Amino acid sequence: MNIDKIKKAKTLQELELATRKLDSASESEKNEIANLLADKAKEAIEESKASRKKAEELLAKITQKKVSILVDNIEYPLEEWVTLTEYIKRFKLKSTTVVSNWIARGIIPEKNVLKVPQLNIQLVKAIPYTK
Repeated sequence: MNIDKIKKAKTLQELELATRKLDSASESEKNEIANLLADKAKEAIEESKASRKKAEELLAKITQKKVSILVDNIEYPLEEWVTLTEYIKRFKLKSTTVVSNWIARGIIPEKNVLKVPQLNIQLVKAIPYTK
């Protein structure tokens, strides 16, 4: 039996060919082979984990849906701009009246308020404001 063939085996087929005559190996060779096979299995598991992680990251990028609204030829991503109702939910406020008052008083700057006349709504940049 050639232990070097087992060490050099890169594919499952090469490994199977290298271990075919395992019955004729001595006890010490069998132990060495068992250790080699355990090491190769660990390597394969680590490679598999790394491949899976890469695949999951790629899938996450592909499936991320970015939705935006176009107002006056400017694109606004809707993960950054929200309705007053969504704003109070996100930042745990009591009512949309609070947000409307903040807009009127300038606590929320004009640049962070988007009026969408076609939909008759206002969107607010989704960042926390203080009184």
